[in-house]
Amino acid sequence: MEQETKRTVQIKLRQTPEQVEEIEKLFLAFKIGLNFCLEEIEKAYQKTAGEYIRVKDGEEIKGACPGCQKEKTLAYRHRSSNKMYCSSCVMRNFSEYTVRTSTIGTTSRKVDHDLKNAVHLENQTHFHMMFSQAYANWKSFDAWRKKREYERDNLKKELSDLEKGKETEKVVAAAKLVWKNAALICLNNKKITRRNAMAFASKDVYSMFPDVLQRDIRRTVNKIRRLNSLSRPVRFPRYDAVQAIQIHNNFVNFKDGKLHMSLFYKKKNQQVMDFYSNKYLNQFLSAMEEDNEVYTNLIKRIDGKKISYYLMYPLTVKMDIPTIFDLVDVFTVCFSPDRVLVHCRYNEVNGNGSGDTLKWWKLGWLIDKKTHGYEKRRELQEHNTRNSLRRIKKMGNAEQRITRTFNHQLSHNIVEYITEKSDNPLIVMWDISTGITADYGRKLNLAKKVWPVVQQQEFIKHKAFLRCVPVKMFSYKDENNLRCSFCKKPILKKDELGKTTKDPIKTITAILRGAKNLKCEKCGHEINLLLNQARNLSLLPLSEKKKE
Repeated sequence: MEQETKRTVQIKLRQTPEQVEEIEKLFLAFKIGLNFCLEEIEKAYQKTAGEYIRVKDGEEIKGACPGCQKEKTLAYRHRSSNKMYCSSCVMRNFSEYTVRTSTIGTTSRKVDHDLKNAVHLENQTHFHMMFSQAYANWKSFDAWRKKREYERDNLKKELSDLEKGKETEKVVAAAKLVWKNAALICLNNKKITRRNAMAFASKDVYSMFPDVLQRDIRRTVNKIRRLNSLSRPVRFPRYDAVQAIQIHNNFVNFKDGKLHMSLFYKKKNQQVMDFYSNKYLNQFLSAMEEDNEVYTNLIKRIDGKKISYYLMYPLTVKMDIPTIFDLVDVFTVCFSPDRVLVHCRYNEVNGNGSGDTLKWWKLGWLIDKKTHGYEKRRELQEHNTRNSLRRIKKMGNAEQRITRTFNHQLSHNIVEYITEKSDNPLIVMWDISTGITADYGRKLNLAKKVWPVVQQQEFIKHKAFLRCVPVKMFSYKDENNLRCSFCKKPILKKDELGKTTKDPIKTITAILRGAKNLKCEKCGHEINLLLNQARNLSLLPLSEKKKE
């Protein structure tokens, strides 16, 4: 289907040594300007933080803000005037607009002169969005800084509460002693690691406390170490290098199949830049001359000692865009407590032809191992001797470990099989993780051993993600009604007298009860239950399936 779409064309530049020198000057100037903008925003923030103080939670008041004259929640107090302000007025003091206006003296994002002699470029549009980019990076840094402060305050409060308690006072004192002794050991021995120093320091202290308190001391020491890490001063970030520059497209255009670009020079002095892949770009050259988007990006990529420059040119073009559903081979994976089925419906677009392929994995080995573990545990419990209890403790969660290992191997084999069969696969599964618990409860899940099936689905999703294979999960309740895959008629329940009711049989109920085959009374067709469910899922419109 032909439709308009946004597409960014990557153009590798073939520049002369003089042009490389000019491009490097441009990147250096942009880095200096970006660091200058970051410093100006941080100065405005520190100034605002010195003038206003955030009140405690619960002490906010509602009223008219002196700054915006609107009824809002006032949460900031001015230190000198003692007036209350809203958060919008306070944050406006260090916003991008305010800092840009106070620094450059203009409300426009285009900078037509130098930034207070920090950097100067003749091409004003290279400064376009510089403050916006700097402000976005500063906001991410400020969020991380506030998160550290919040965690540090909570740890301080938690340790102070522990010091006030009668039972925990000794624990905090012992933890501080361990931390102090470890610091002295590191000071006297420069080669020892912090971990070994903590082990030596805690040996003498732990000998005076029981095992329960030793665990509490260890946790308190970890809190002290984390508090010490959070109390260190944070270095304000600065750019060491810049890899991308946003340029206005008035300074980048195509004419007669040639790229004209201005770097440090004004528009009238544009120079011709050569580029690679001329044959590939021939299909876009006409669109590049007609359609010129607002911005483009100049990117620098470093591969060892080799440096390449790329121009990312955005276009709006009409293309035949096939959806993923028209190209993929659909692999439907259906599960039951005793076997797994992989059903494939090849798509004719891939050239594989049409038809179905089946692959079964039996889970008999896993069932036998788990049954043997349960019987062995029950036999030891009946003896109820010291030796039997010791053997039970030694077994631990053997059944869970066996199941987890088996599911890892099974999911790996399934994903390997799918990737070998198709170059463009799509895995479709029936999600039963949420619906099972909601409809049948925990007891039936444990009785029918359904949780390994849920684990198998999770492992397949993870391993498919590592192999870049898309996975789509179909909703549990949308396809729970059992129906024939040939005539599409629902299979209805029967009452105690054998009469057909209006309610359809639930697919998951039939699977949990151990039903193997399904016989349709409408068309008389008999088919395996899992294969019937796999065909129902694979023949449905893929757009209705929920993407994971």
